Amino acid sequence: MKLIPPTKPELTRRQEALFASLPLGSALLVFAAEEKRRNADVSFPFRQNSDFWYLTGFNEPDSALLMLKTPSGEPKSIVFARTKDPEKEAWDGSIVGFEAARELLGVMEARAWVSLEASLAELCRGGFRRFYCDLAQGDHLLRKMGLLALLPSLRIPELMSVSSILGPLRLIKSPEERALMHQSAQINIAAHQLLAQSVQAGVSEYKLQGIIEGFYLEQGADWAYPSIVASGQNATTLHYRANNSTLQEGDLLLVDAGCEWSYYASDITRCWPVGSGLSGAKRDVYQIVLAAQEKALMACELPDASLQRLQELVVEVFAFGLKDLGGFPAESVEEIIQKKLYQKYYRHKVGHWLGLDVHDAGPYLDDQGKALSFQTGMCFTVEPGLYFPANDETLPSPLRGIGVRIEDNVLMEEAGPVLLTQGLQK
Repeated sequence: MKLIPPTKPELTRRQEALFASLPLGSALLVFAAEEKRRNADVSFPFRQNSDFWYLTGFNEPDSALLMLKTPSGEPKSIVFARTKDPEKEAWDGSIVGFEAARELLGVMEARAWVSLEASLAELCRGGFRRFYCDLAQGDHLLRKMGLLALLPSLRIPELMSVSSILGPLRLIKSPEERALMHQSAQINIAAHQLLAQSVQAGVSEYKLQGIIEGFYLEQGADWAYPSIVASGQNATTLHYRANNSTLQEGDLLLVDAGCEWSYYASDITRCWPVGSGLSGAKRDVYQIVLAAQEKALMACELPDASLQRLQELVVEVFAFGLKDLGGFPAESVEEIIQKKLYQKYYRHKVGHWLGLDVHDAGPYLDDQGKALSFQTGMCFTVEPGLYFPANDETLPSPLRGIGVRIEDNVLMEEAGPVLLTQGLQK
């Protein structure tokens, strides 16, 4: 994957914003991702921890960033990184080395990775009351076990999640980040267009997966999550990933695939007919989902728009649609909404934040528990879907085995919402 690290001014802005958010007497520790063994002598491809990348733009394992705001308000930033090792570099490539990392990352100090625990014991004593760290994640488990043993001796009363303070900052994308997300979406649009040219009976799902993910690699990108290429009733499984069936004439193919460009994700879902087009129940279901998505996308322009409001609009469209389709012949539209009966066929929400993670960091509610209204710099998906299991005998038989989801990406700019995935056929 081609990586474009954040510029020095961008890193400075992010680190200063984080320091401003930290309470007095706080320490924040973010680990880099860990190299993970796949089997025997083979490792999984390395993908940096999103929080660590956001704050450092440093793409090496065995690293950590410690940010301190002393009780008097003095800021300190220290990166821990690997020591240069010519023997290891001969096998796996160059290592920056902690000595060079300080200038590269724009932090105040750099120390060797092996000194992490000793440095924490030295730096976090004397008046620190809050420690931010994601101990629940599996990366660097042994290090974190040592950290858990160390914390009681530091007498820091409050242990907090990094996401509680970094999530709100990552939620608002800077102009530099928005440019990367535009590029990610453009690559993904082209990949879906290329795949659509090969949709025909007799083609395997895994061949289509290879087309779309191969295109990502050709463009210097990578997949953001394992692609879902689901034909026929496979599309009723929301996270179907086997991708081992063969397309049949008359199938409806659901493709949910996203790429990362310099670690920034795009996330698109389209449904394609296998053969001569949509008809009957498949067409009816598709039109309902499309109408729901169009209503939600239009509502992004409203002053008080939020993901919760978009969800309410989609549910309303689906309730009427399910009633017309015969999914709930005995209930009224009002009952379908109030009793949440629609959840049987619409199991997820209308969308999620999008950024360095496909389901990106950031809160969905404000401090009063109300849904966050869209703000400039927020990026999110709009992806309503209906899924009718093939074995659901309460459904009219023509509906069984149909799954439809349509997904686009929206970026809030100063002038209003921008559909990043505009131009990809529906």
